[in-house]
Amino acid sequence: LLADPQYTDNDPQIGRNYREGKNIIAKTLEVFNKEERLDFVCNLGDIVDGRVKSELPEVLEVFRKSKFPVKHTLGNHDLCLQSVEDLQKAYGMKNFNEEFKIGKVRFVLLYTLEISVLHPQEMKEYSLAKEYMDAHQERNLRYYNGMMSEEGIRWFEKILVEADKAGETVVVLTHSPICEKAAHDATLVWNAAEMLKLVDKHPCLKAWFAGHHHAGGLAERNHVLHKTVKGLCEMPEATGCIVSIYKDRMEIKGFGKETGYVFRYAEPCK
Repeated sequence: LLADPQYTDNDPQIGRNYREGKNIIAKTLEVFNKEERLDFVCNLGDIVDGRVKSELPEVLEVFRKSKFPVKHTLGNHDLCLQSVEDLQKAYGMKNFNEEFKIGKVRFVLLYTLEISVLHPQEMKEYSLAKEYMDAHQERNLRYYNGMMSEEGIRWFEKILVEADKAGETVVVLTHSPICEKAAHDATLVWNAAEMLKLVDKHPCLKAWFAGHHHAGGLAERNHVLHKTVKGLCEMPEATGCIVSIYKDRMEIKGFGKETGYVFRYAEPCK
């Protein structure tokens, strides 16, 4: 796992070393490539800062150095200049809500910015986001966050129900965290409370991996590990996590500025 390189050809600002983004991705991939086996590498969003369109093809060229398949989630900065359709084409994805299985583990990529004011104003996703923000002005919702659509949440819940019945392990990979103890209130999805209630109902879900909060974080809440991976744009060296999944636990091996952790399940999986 790696998160938030936010590459752009600009001088450092607000603690972010923008111009080094491509180099730090390449160095992080070098660490991954030394592993004998990884099922895939996942970028947890914001691989570009969103100042010029040429950033994206430049960064994706760097990701071709990975000897393992690369999965992408969508971050807020990715949406600044690129349309959803352009991003889907660039990433080779039909939808930013996606699932795939490896053995008895079901990985779910979630599109936690589908309802967002980062979309063009003529899109219904923008209108729904504006309505939501206007209806919750007392919460000081940030424009750079968003949430899943009702359709997306129904799709996600259907997966969780199926996985519970099948005795599978579910791992979420997305840009936005939902647990404040693993991040910060300013970086959570708008409907984090609703998402936590959904997660609480399904013991199959063991981990929620996110980016967005550059300082990173980790918390165990009920039966779920919430891990926020540190943002590469603020790291002085290659930084990321390698996750090994077992029937009774997950082991995180951190490198660079990330640390290791062992998460033991409340109930072992089948």
